[in-house]
Amino acid sequence: MVIGDAMHDPVLHVKRPEWTSMGDTRRRQTVKTRRELLARLANEKLRFQAFHFPFPGIGYIRRDGTDQFEFVAERWTWPEDK
Repeated sequence: MVIGDAMHDPVLHVKRPEWTSMGDTRRRQTVKTRRELLARLANEKLRFQAFHFPFPGIGYIRRDGTDQFEFVAERWTWPEDK
């Protein structure tokens, strides 16, 4: 899944989806969308890509044992030259 601009920071917006940024013009809707998206990503164990997360911006969301989530980055390696 590609989440586009739904979240901009893997620490702030994943741990604290209620923290909004200047570009979040509809803040209540932003928080609702982030929470629903995080729950879906965690519940369905979906691999996703976020444009604004650090390279490569691909990984998974898991629950941290409380009511919060955390981003688990997928390990990136360059293919070996043949």
